[in-house]
Amino acid sequence: MIPLDQQFFRFSLLLLTGVAVGFLFDVYRAYRGVFHPGAVAGSLGDLIFSLAAIALGVGVFLFGTGGELRFYVFLTLFLGLALYFALASRIVLFVHRAAFTLLKKALALIYRTLYLLFIRPLLYFARLLLLPLILLSHLSHLGGNLLRTCGHWDLGLLITSILKKIHPFRRIS
Repeated sequence: MIPLDQQFFRFSLLLLTGVAVGFLFDVYRAYRGVFHPGAVAGSLGDLIFSLAAIALGVGVFLFGTGGELRFYVFLTLFLGLALYFALASRIVLFVHRAAFTLLKKALALIYRTLYLLFIRPLLYFARLLLLPLILLSHLSHLGGNLLRTCGHWDLGLLITSILKKIHPFRRIS
């Protein structure tokens, strides 16, 4: 017969393991709810979560019970899950959704800032370097169209239409 203090230790350890698995599930559920991973990333995340939950459960089972597989092990794990979902799941889910939403907004702000500071100027610079090629391309394409429709070359209209399409710094109305 197992001493009472050891039974209490095993019971509380397995109960807390059930609570921990429920907590990790809610964190993962909040992550999926905010970031919406695709099918492949979602399946991979499900697999990683399942493996982590199994590793946690098996590790605690081997440590806490010494490998003795009894019915109370499963009963206590599911009791811990049930208690967690009944008492704390809504609060934890709300807090983690809010935290992940703030993280998502912060990452979007960082991305926009980096884009505006580094990527957009590089794109404008590349446009300026390629401007002669773009002008030649548009001259050949638009010039032929204007000549066909108007019957003569209207240089002002041609330049305005080219600049509307390719001017990198401002819009021409």
